[in-house]
Amino acid sequence: LSVLVTRGERAILFDTGDRYPGGYNMADAAILPLLNRLGIRVIDTLIISHRDRDHAGNRQALLQSMAVRRELSSFPFTPATQACRRGQQWHWQGLDVRVLWPLAAGAGRNNDSCVVQLDDGRHRLLLSGDIEQQAERRLLALALEEGEGAGLASTLLVSPHHGSRTSSTAPFVAAVKPAFVVHSAGFMNQWSFPRPEVVARYQG
Repeated sequence: LSVLVTRGERAILFDTGDRYPGGYNMADAAILPLLNRLGIRVIDTLIISHRDRDHAGNRQALLQSMAVRRELSSFPFTPATQACRRGQQWHWQGLDVRVLWPLAAGAGRNNDSCVVQLDDGRHRLLLSGDIEQQAERRLLALALEEGEGAGLASTLLVSPHHGSRTSSTAPFVAAVKPAFVVHSAGFMNQWSFPRPEVVARYQG
């Protein structure tokens, strides 16, 4: 997974894609060429959802190739890495950016993934990393506790954990109620992501 959000020549990058033992990597294949084509020389915020290689595999390559003003993650890669925490929010280039999860820095596992929502006043984008059922349930409970029942609702969702059956529970799908869902799944991947039952749940 890697999601690039741009406004002019400014950028937020969420995750950095995979880097394979044979040398092929998503930084050289896709991310850096796209940044170069768009004329982006600086990443305002690099968000690494968690430490898994398919999300953080090109972190070092990006840091060596680009100027990065700030790094957020659920995993403390370096002392300079700021911890992703629920409640963080900032205004960036006309977008409101909110961190919805985790509650505190963790060990960089799936359920520690940074969950980030971007809002332009008309549409919302929800980036969910690899959260699974446990984190989804807690997110729903927090939204109800804080009186934000519609807080998860988003126009576009990048599905949790690539469309795995461990995620996208029916209550979470109902709360997000996305018009569009993107499953970041490799072609003919060995786990058959997105799982057919998950696709059916979103279609329903």
